[in-house]
Amino acid sequence: MRILILLLACQTVFSSPSPHSIQRVPSKQFATDALFEGGKDISANLEGMRLAGHGDFERWVIDFSDGKAQVGNAAPRFQIRYEKADTLPLPEGGDLVKKPARFIFIFRQIQKSLVNEDLVSKLVRKSKFVKEILLYPPIEKGDMAMEFLLKDNVRFTPHQPLEREGRLVLDLKRMNQ
Repeated sequence: MRILILLLACQTVFSSPSPHSIQRVPSKQFATDALFEGGKDISANLEGMRLAGHGDFERWVIDFSDGKAQVGNAAPRFQIRYEKADTLPLPEGGDLVKKPARFIFIFRQIQKSLVNEDLVSKLVRKSKFVKEILLYPPIEKGDMAMEFLLKDNVRFTPHQPLEREGRLVLDLKRMNQ
């Protein structure tokens, strides 16, 4: 079942029109909808994830290595898609969430993932925005998907630093800020 979901996610993300190239420097402009892509056509390891608070926003960092334990040198080809929550207004007030807001990450050619469920659980407990992270097992040629299920819609800005190409950074902020 998880592989079917991963295949559907890959098809959805990689068949979507006109992805934006990921920014190479941090931006103060937070988006509310977009598909981004970055990285290079190389194989790499998924080394780890981190979470840090930065005042009014939260920063998620995903690190890759080149397979020779050189963390931060290069990232494999990847895409990030944000999908807003699908809700229905309730007659008594409030909303019924049919599908939560989420980020879908697709990573190509992952040799090995060092990210585990324990680490993910710890990070989710600290997060103001992420309520669950789903790690899907690799499929053909190491392609892998990960989902961040969110507590609510967010504004966001991703970037892949010029000086640390093997790092993917995603900043999250409340919608009304």
